[in-house]
Amino acid sequence: MRSAVIIFLILFSTVLAAQNSDTLYNESDLQTFVKIKSLSVTSGLNIDSIIQKVVSTSGISIDRLQEIIKNGFNEKSEILTESEKKSLLLFQDAQTNYAKNKRERLMYLCKKENMSVEKYEFLHTKFIKSISFQQSLLPLFKLQQAER
Repeated sequence: MRSAVIIFLILFSTVLAAQNSDTLYNESDLQTFVKIKSLSVTSGLNIDSIIQKVVSTSGISIDRLQEIIKNGFNEKSEILTESEKKSLLLFQDAQTNYAKNKRERLMYLCKKENMSVEKYEFLHTKFIKSISFQQSLLPLFKLQQAER
């Protein structure tokens, strides 16, 4: 049974990959994607603002917080003071809330613009992976910016 599912998934993914991806969306979809992408980027929140908030509320320096985060990514263990542990927890909580809010905003914008989240994510993945796709959307981004 399991091997049948695996074979089905491989065949299904091959069929999807063999399809011309351009048939999965149209010009209207691209315009909607650009509008949602533009609106989602201008939310005003980013990791830098989260770090600033943590620093201002916890008393840790920006350099020290960045060092702790960097060491965490590099899997270097170090002894943290209670204040640093608190700051790190504040940062992690803020980062989680940021990701949640970003996802909720994306879902709201997709619903508002009548685009499925799946289609947006498909186009977003293509946007990230393909410079030629990014360049093909430049006129739409310029038009979107001019409309603001």
